[in-house]
Amino acid sequence: MNVRELSVPIVWALLVAGLHALPVGNLGGSDWLQAVHADKLAHFLMFSVLGTAVLVAACKAEAWEGKRWRFLVLVAAYGVLLEGSQALWFA
Repeated sequence: MNVRELSVPIVWALLVAGLHALPVGNLGGSDWLQAVHADKLAHFLMFSVLGTAVLVAACKAEAWEGKRWRFLVLVAAYGVLLEGSQALWFA
């Protein structure tokens, strides 16, 4: 894979990391957002887009064959790392 194929997943991964680093208190909020668990939905959507971007880049680079689970595990590990860091350092 070259940098051009990885540009969208890299930019999205950096955006996700930046959003995870924001203090929750600074985001404001509404009671209805908390009632529908908007935070959990936002995390799910962000990581779904990241996973899709990684898989599309892998397909374009023809690196998909036999490695699809590795790419998905990589995205899942990144998500676990960010969620853990959000709880430990960015709280």
